[in-house]
Amino acid sequence: MGPFRLALFDLDGTLTLPKSSWQYLHERLGCWQGRAESFVQRYQAGEIDYRTFCELDASLWRGLAVADLSRLAQEVPFYDGAPDLIRHLKSRGLKLALISSGVDLVAQGAKARLGFHFAVANGLEIEGGRLTGGVRLRVQHHLKKVWAERLLGRWHLSPQEVLAFGDSLSDLELFDLAGYAVAINPDPPELARKVDLTYWGTDLRELLALLPV
Repeated sequence: MGPFRLALFDLDGTLTLPKSSWQYLHERLGCWQGRAESFVQRYQAGEIDYRTFCELDASLWRGLAVADLSRLAQEVPFYDGAPDLIRHLKSRGLKLALISSGVDLVAQGAKARLGFHFAVANGLEIEGGRLTGGVRLRVQHHLKKVWAERLLGRWHLSPQEVLAFGDSLSDLELFDLAGYAVAINPDPPELARKVDLTYWGTDLRELLALLPV
């Protein structure tokens, strides 16, 4: 097994305590209950597709100053030990990449705060320092593999050299591609059967003694 050269991470619910950065920001802005919450229900019921779901979410933030949303994005809490886990992997010489279907402002903030080499997530359209209500859909909820394959090509890696970390069904493509897969507090719990290692807890430092790197 190994040597591993790349760690691919989902962000929401994998490194962050909130399972959804969209929901976290909606709650902070007071537009979750009775509004954005209904978009989730409609998407889960199959009434709308993922693009429409994201467009509806972004529309609620039309006119909001980017600076205000950026401030809230920087406050999304990580699991305890998340910086230690990232430092551990970097010290072993691994490249680190975030592939998230969450909000780009959150992903880019995490990239800077934790020291990732690459991050991609869904962007929000901006004009004159304010959100237009539009969205740039870069990462479909269940289509993360395309970004993973691009990174393998960019860094000339094979799937066997990849560690993948995720928490939900949207990360199955990363798990299937990787040489070693880690589920962090998976939802649904049955996802544990699809990975090499499952971690249940709130301090990611505990993973250091369990990883094959």
